[in-house]
Amino acid sequence: MLSTVTLLYFFGFFVWYNCSKKMRWKAKSVYLMALEKEEKLSKILVAMLFLLGCTMAISILGWMSGIIASICIIMCVGSLIVLIFPFRYLTLTHLMVLYFLCLLLEYTL
Repeated sequence: MLSTVTLLYFFGFFVWYNCSKKMRWKAKSVYLMALEKEEKLSKILVAMLFLLGCTMAISILGWMSGIIASICIIMCVGSLIVLIFPFRYLTLTHLMVLYFLCLLLEYTL
C-alpha cells in the first residue's frame, strides 16, 4: 500500500514538474503537452493525487505518522525527479517494474 502512495506522489510531482516554465524537453507525450497547456487542470490533478496519497498514508499509518510520512515521501520523490529526470534514466517501463517489485515485496514480506 505504501508503494501505491509513493507512486501517486511520484505521478503528482511529475505533473507538477511538467508545468514548470524552467524545465522544457522535446520528447513529450501528447498527454503531457495537453496537461502543460491546461495549467489549472494540472494543478487540480496534482492536488487530487497528493490528497489521495495523503489520505491513504493516514489510513495506513495513523494521523501524525501518515502526515509526516507524506511530507517525507513528497521530499524524496521531488528530489528524485529533479535530480534524475533531466538525464532520462527513469522511463515509465522502469518505473512500473520498480513499482511491481516493491508491491510484490510489500505483500510477501
